[in-house]
Amino acid sequence: MSIDNKSTSSYLAKILVIGDGGVGKTSLITRFTDDSFNLSYTATIGVDFKSKMLKYEGEDVKLQIWDTAGQ
Repeated sequence: MSIDNKSTSSYLAKILVIGDGGVGKTSLITRFTDDSFNLSYTATIGVDFKSKMLKYEGEDVKLQIWDTAGQ
């Protein structure tokens, strides 16, 4: 897989990340989509999402990753 920043895609995959509060869901998503890590903790309120374009077997795939608030 390689990263592709084009805005159009052949496929769309929606991924929902759920789990208890404070376990690192937002950190995991931010690391994957933005290649960054923040040591400070800010609770997600409601839902948030990030997108990432990938190229898989010659096809453009857009990942839409939804980050939920831990309960």
